[in-house]
Amino acid sequence: VADETKNYELEAATHKFARLNWSAVVKSPSYLTLLKSYPQLGQRIAAEMQNLRLKDEALGKQQ
Repeated sequence: VADETKNYELEAATHKFARLNWSAVVKSPSYLTLLKSYPQLGQRIAAEMQNLRLKDEALGKQQ
């Protein structure tokens, strides 16, 4: 159960922070706290930011 909770927390944080810009993310106390528990969080957020940007570009081209 602990692993499921950790995965959920990591997913939720990734999606939340991916909607911000990096300067807001790195100044966020909750990001810094989570980073201690999840060293891979930064890479996950960066990948999610890129995914969101690609989706936005694809949607923009469709319109």
